[in-house]
Amino acid sequence: MVICIFGNTIVKAGKEDAEAAWSVKLEPILRSMPGFISSKSYTAEDGEEIGLIRFDSRESLDAWAHEGLHLEAQAAAPKIYERFWVQDVETYREYSWEAGVHTDRDLTDLFLER
Repeated sequence: MVICIFGNTIVKAGKEDAEAAWSVKLEPILRSMPGFISSKSYTAEDGEEIGLIRFDSRESLDAWAHEGLHLEAQAAAPKIYERFWVQDVETYREYSWEAGVHTDRDLTDLFLER
């Protein structure tokens, strides 16, 4: 599994509607991409935001990174954002622990959006 992690997204003042419009356009494309597993975002008590997008492979994540409308959004990003960061990571180890039993296994089924 490959995970794209992004966070500390700071939108420029007055650009909130532009960011929301891009999100509305991109969300269905993201979810239709081959290899897409899930997408979620979280906000910590201190206000830090983080998003997680999971794909089944590096190739699937790369296809998303180079998708046409997503490339347009990336080109528009300097006009919308003050800053954000991105980390693309590959799974090093996966396991579950349940009722005292440790099981090494692929955890994709835990994150699939139904």
